Amino acid sequence: MSFCGIKINFDASGVPIKVIGDTDHPISKGYTCKSGRSLLDFYSKGRLLHPMLFGNTRVSWEDALGGLGDTIKDIIVSHGPNAIALYAGTNATLDATGMWTALGFMYRIQSNNIYTVSSVDAINKQLVVENMTSKAPVSLIPQIDFDRTDCLLLVGSNPIVSHGHLAGIPYPGKKMRDIMRRGGAVIAVDPRLTATAKRATLHIRPLPGSDYAWLAYVIHELLADPVGSGVDYQYLNNHTQGLTELKMAVAYFNKERTCRITGLDTQSLDRLVLVIKKAENFSAVTGTGVSFSDAGIVSEWFLWALLAIKGKLDRSGGVWFNPGLTSKDASIKSINTISHTTAFHMRMPARKDLPAKVGENPCAGLIDEIFANNIKVLICLGGNPLNSFPNSDKTASGLAKLDALVVLDTHKNDLVNLAHFGLPVCGQLERADSTIYAQSSVPMLSVQFTKKVLEPVGEVKSAWWVFSKLGEVLGLDTVNLSKSTEQLDDVEVLKTIKGGRALFDSTSLISNGFVVEREKPLGWVVDTVLPDNRWRLHSPILASELYRVLPPPPLNC
Repeated sequence: MSFCGIKINFDASGVPIKVIGDTDHPISKGYTCKSGRSLLDFYSKGRLLHPMLFGNTRVSWEDALGGLGDTIKDIIVSHGPNAIALYAGTNATLDATGMWTALGFMYRIQSNNIYTVSSVDAINKQLVVENMTSKAPVSLIPQIDFDRTDCLLLVGSNPIVSHGHLAGIPYPGKKMRDIMRRGGAVIAVDPRLTATAKRATLHIRPLPGSDYAWLAYVIHELLADPVGSGVDYQYLNNHTQGLTELKMAVAYFNKERTCRITGLDTQSLDRLVLVIKKAENFSAVTGTGVSFSDAGIVSEWFLWALLAIKGKLDRSGGVWFNPGLTSKDASIKSINTISHTTAFHMRMPARKDLPAKVGENPCAGLIDEIFANNIKVLICLGGNPLNSFPNSDKTASGLAKLDALVVLDTHKNDLVNLAHFGLPVCGQLERADSTIYAQSSVPMLSVQFTKKVLEPVGEVKSAWWVFSKLGEVLGLDTVNLSKSTEQLDDVEVLKTIKGGRALFDSTSLISNGFVVEREKPLGWVVDTVLPDNRWRLHSPILASELYRVLPPPPLNC
């Protein structure tokens, strides 16, 4: 499921020949990225067409699911339900029914051993949100208020190519140009001269992994200004706590130390401070360049703290958070927090140093859990640990040790060849789908729906069908509709997701393809999520990370 609207042109015989942008789409307005335009190539070769054992032995769906079901039953009896684990990659989060039923299946078998790609490329963001919201039971993805900001800071992010990290950014070049045409500034902070940096108003090139230092310096300089220029003290007083501790944390970063850590000259630092100080409407986000760095947690913390200092967290002109169209009227505080609180205190048996985050385990410990015989069956949906996990040799050795590696994929690949069960699933055009599962990543309060465009080839099935049928083998109702798998369809399953039934039944979503509210929901995090309506600008966990990454003093000190 793409966040951009596309149309497919067919020839006279019904064969799709071209992908074009949908000019009527409320978010992308005709824009498409290279991935969207090349979507038809996705279906041209290398497809996984039949259930396979180890990538080379074709079996029927009945035999594949029957054999897998028997294995899961035996493992649950001998090792308990948590010996069954799920890994969901990026493509899983873009398959609403597939992801939803995968989680439903894990719930039905009573396993909470769930891993997703977010702990691979966004664990720093999870931890910072957790600490700044006092572990509030909500996942927050910053969205840039492109319509109102006059200063956009992009740190380790190249949206011209990536189109965003956790939040999608259609038409990034135009959005940057619009800011500059209004007299605003776009600051790209990246060691490399990226496509985004080439188009920015200002390009700052610190040493890789040193973003935390210049961010701390900017915070220090803003808070040290005797007249408070560039600081929203009303916001700080009303909606934050820990400002004194934050000041102490950044006090170390004078100009000399910051230049030494970052490799920046004093003129670059001064210019950076001046541009941010002058900005009335300041917004900022980080990308994978920050998430993958050793100091990613500290850099993310200081960036959120800087947004708070400017009074632009959950505010117009800064960054906002999409609660989802189907949940916007619900009180966030009414969410049952028991599972989240429990999950935070959960520790992985083989990696007790790694706590669970947002109801899932960190991928950094998954292979260690396999080697410790705590995971016997791993189901992979929409992702490939061989390519996305560090230490591919260790990962391959761990996966080979499983009693069953189960891979749901669209194409043949190295993971399918290693899998005990390689199960062919539909691509984006072969299923009806919606953004309803990933609403918080969409840059507008909206839900999109698309009908099936192509008929599935071979014996390809929707991922939800696989989990529903596997549940039937185990005597479970995965979708929880008291219907057999064959009585269900894509839309019926979509309706089970987060208020989907009311949305699909009472709006024009199916006929029009989208439902949208153009007004951004501002202030809901501060008003309904934060304890005492305040962000925590400092915590012992974040401070310990800062002390860990600080460089040792020079030998002549």
